[in-house]
Amino acid sequence: SEVEEACRDLSTLKWKASFLVEKDFKTPCLTHLFIYVNHTIVLNLYHPLIKKLVGLAAVNPKLAGHWGISLCLEDGRNVFPYLSADTRKELLMLDGIAKLAELKALNQPDQDRKAYNQLFKDFRHSLSDSIKKNLN
Repeated sequence: SEVEEACRDLSTLKWKASFLVEKDFKTPCLTHLFIYVNHTIVLNLYHPLIKKLVGLAAVNPKLAGHWGISLCLEDGRNVFPYLSADTRKELLMLDGIAKLAELKALNQPDQDRKAYNQLFKDFRHSLSDSIKKNLN
């Protein structure tokens, strides 16, 4: 099925992070969250949203991974363009459920949980702003 094929593709996907630049090879690229080349997603460390994602990864790598996947799957033109919108939603739900189960298993101290909650709120707010800008 389409979901099974996508799960296989996701499991073989490679992730990297780099500072992407414009075509002049000097100017930092602030317009692209990532590029997708040869089954590898390269996150753009110059982009403010990716900087926040990296900050979230320091506190909760599983949740940051889920948000990274959701950012990439949101762009249906580049990453797995063969997937329908419904399959993309299903994949995100499956990944979110899996990550949530792992998150609940963690027994974080209060101070770590507060830091995580603030980072997550900031990241979610930035994501909402980014999505609103892309819709306009």
